[in-house]
Amino acid sequence: MASMVLFQTFTVIYLSNDLFYKKRAKNFRSPINNIFIYTEGQTEKVYANDFNVFLNKTNYRIHFKEISTDIVKLISRAEKLIKTELVKNEDDSVWVIFDYEDNKFNAKELNQILDKYNKLNKSYPNKLHIIISNPCFELWFLLHFDAQLLSCVNNSEVIDKLKCHILDYKKGKSYFKKLENKLMFAIKNAKRQQDSQRKDGKDIYDKNANPCTTVNQFVEYILDIQSSFSLVVF
Repeated sequence: MASMVLFQTFTVIYLSNDLFYKKRAKNFRSPINNIFIYTEGQTEKVYANDFNVFLNKTNYRIHFKEISTDIVKLISRAEKLIKTELVKNEDDSVWVIFDYEDNKFNAKELNQILDKYNKLNKSYPNKLHIIISNPCFELWFLLHFDAQLLSCVNNSEVIDKLKCHILDYKKGKSYFKKLENKLMFAIKNAKRQQDSQRKDGKDIYDKNANPCTTVNQFVEYILDIQSSFSLVVF
């Protein structure tokens, strides 16, 4: 009789614990991984933050840090963040998003920016990501509609072409919903542009590699995170 009571007690405890751990596993979320964003303008900030909708079911979150037209300053801030905080979480990353616009940088200034970026990534691999658009961020938007490889263009020409597709386009507004279902087309077009510049013997970060954008790298990073978590059932 005593053995039967012990068996029943053990069974109740075991099943209770089993249910507890199953429930805990179902609701468990690992610590948040952070994607920190520095940009030079409101348009880039709004677009980057919109991608949090893709991360709702993941343990990644996008956090905006700062806007400044002084890109060297932004990279210095990113460097400080990496050295003081991000070494604590290997999956955290920092993204500096900016464009070249018309005559924003001379070649020497751009080389200084890229040199600082390359040195930092040697010490802290895959922590800092630089995302550029040449001549302007709107080139990335345009690639959602236009597959043609354009010749060298300036800001006004890009925006004029974009307004053929987004009639009410204004800087700083969110057009995420209009562009979301065209992301893969834009990624393909951005890569095609990059390949075209390389075939012409240009580094894609050069001032004369116009038109060119690497925004696809940020988008693909977010999509990869979303895809990896969609395979996990919590």
